[in-house]
Amino acid sequence: MKRLISLVLIFLFLMGCNRMSVEQKAILNNYVELSSEDYLANYEYLTGECRIVSIDYNETMKKLKKDSFVLYVGGAWCPNCQASIKFINDVAIETGLVVYNFDTRIGGKRENLDIRNCENKASYDLYKDFIEASEFVHPEGITTENTDVYRLSVPTVLVYDKGVLVGYNSAEYLYDGITLFDPIDIENEDKIDYSENYYNNLLDLFRKII
Repeated sequence: MKRLISLVLIFLFLMGCNRMSVEQKAILNNYVELSSEDYLANYEYLTGECRIVSIDYNETMKKLKKDSFVLYVGGAWCPNCQASIKFINDVAIETGLVVYNFDTRIGGKRENLDIRNCENKASYDLYKDFIEASEFVHPEGITTENTDVYRLSVPTVLVYDKGVLVGYNSAEYLYDGITLFDPIDIENEDKIDYSENYYNNLLDLFRKII
């Protein structure tokens, strides 16, 4: 009986793997795993110890089902991600946690397809499945154009406790090496430093799972 159950589970697992279309697999085949050295080289303000670990789409989906972890969505191609990565990494160091990085531009470069844009059915299905698994709900109900899928801005940091979303931060700032600021402030001829506020918000998030 146990052998039969095992065979059934294996069959169901294989069926699940085969559900992905050829087009979806082709997109995901562009994934490039980054090392700590790659992160240090690709992010201008990231120095010293790096606690960011790249993770592909399939591994991300698995972790979303059951794990307690921090997920950073974004990539070095994004100016706001360049600004935030130092703070994300510093909080990871303080809390002793690892931050898993899933880049929606699967190849990790600006010219690569971003599955958030849902440019075709394959990328739409991948992105929709990711958003549903992530439990992310846009606070203003904003969706990707011509779809019913919530638009996730980058960078976004999400924290999960045993597969349940317990909080996230999707603030988008720029950084000049000294001040973390909102570009809108500059338009209003003001430059407010959000560094401490952003750091403390991330710290509160990370502490939810330690």
